[in-house]
Amino acid sequence: MLSSRNVTAHVYNEEDDEQIKQKIVDEYVQQIEALLQNIKEEVIDRDAWN
Repeated sequence: MLSSRNVTAHVYNEEDDEQIKQKIVDEYVQQIEALLQNIKEEVIDRDAWN
């Protein structure tokens, strides 16, 4: 994700832009959702039992 973010600062054509947007949809959304689920399980749900 960091690499894609760094590249976006220097994107000057639509093809590169589309590739990065597709990578966000295909990979990063799933990874972010997994991270949020992990946070929920480890922090929010655990605190609910304490």
